Amino acid sequence: MLWLANAELASTVSNTGALGIVSPLAGMERHEDPAENLKLQIARARQLTEKPFGVNIPLDLHYSGILIDTLLNEKASIVITAAGNPALYTELLRKNGITVLHVVSSVRQAQNA
Repeated sequence: MLWLANAELASTVSNTGALGIVSPLAGMERHEDPAENLKLQIARARQLTEKPFGVNIPLDLHYSGILIDTLLNEKASIVITAAGNPALYTELLRKNGITVLHVVSSVRQAQNA
C-alpha cells in the first residue's frame, strides 16, 4: 500500500469512521522527494477530513529518519511503523504527543516491540 495510500484514500477511510493512513510514497515518482511528498499528503488529508488519520513509516527505508523529522514538523498525531525496530523512534514520537502503532508479524516481535 506504500504507493497507493494517498490523502484521498486516507481521508475517505477516516470519514467513514475507520483510521485512514497516508504513505510518504503514495503517488510519487521514484525521482521525487519522499519527505516533500509526505508533507503534501498530510496537508491534503487535512483539507479533506477533520477526522484522525495516521502516517505509515517503514523503518527499513534508509531515509526513515528524515520522514520521522517531517511528520514531527507537520505535527502528525498517529504513526504506524513497520519493517524495523520500533525502539529507534518510539520514545521521541511519544514525547511529541504522537500515538505510535507498530505492525509485527509474530508473537516474538510483539513482545519485543
